[in-house]
Amino acid sequence: MRRAGRRRTTEGGRLNRRTWLGAILGVGALGGLQGFDPAPASADAFGAEAILLTYHVQDQRDAPVEEYKRRLDDRGQWVFTPGIEVYYDWRFAEPLWKARGIRATAGWVRDSVDHLFGYVAVMGRWMLDDVEPLTVSLQAGPGFIYRESWRDVPGYDPDNPLEESDDFLPGYEYKFLPLGEIDFLYRFKPGVQGVWSIFPGFPFVIIQNLGLRWSW
Repeated sequence: MRRAGRRRTTEGGRLNRRTWLGAILGVGALGGLQGFDPAPASADAFGAEAILLTYHVQDQRDAPVEEYKRRLDDRGQWVFTPGIEVYYDWRFAEPLWKARGIRATAGWVRDSVDHLFGYVAVMGRWMLDDVEPLTVSLQAGPGFIYRESWRDVPGYDPDNPLEESDDFLPGYEYKFLPLGEIDFLYRFKPGVQGVWSIFPGFPFVIIQNLGLRWSW
């Protein structure tokens, strides 16, 4: 029996109105943060990270574990998912809602069944107190995720919040939703930090990245 959880439209009705509303709200949030007078933003950093591992929080799967092409254990809980994430940071002159800045980020990865998975997001940045040379930052904000449809995967049984449409990104599953990221940064020298990032896609997966961040 196919589990509930899949929403599909072929005529761009209520589902696509909700999709475009999410896009408008995300752009509006970025514009509001950039245009709020007490905290004008200026670009101050660029980062690039290699996406390495995906950890499946739950044992339940949308597809048989045998379809997880690069699994590192028999249960398919750890999977090597190569990809890249890039981002650009802007720093506020004064904190806004305790956020010290804003980040625009995008990532592309080969997922557990070797399909393309991607995401884009605009997130506020909250910094914890520095304990030199270590720093922790938290990012959160509106985002959009998408992946090549798993409908061609043998045994695919959707049990996730992703949506699919014949007239918006045909051939892809997608969702507008809040996204977040936790960065653990180590300063090698002024202007250069190593980064270990955790991208928590609860309650389904946790993605882990390693990379560098350059600031000026």
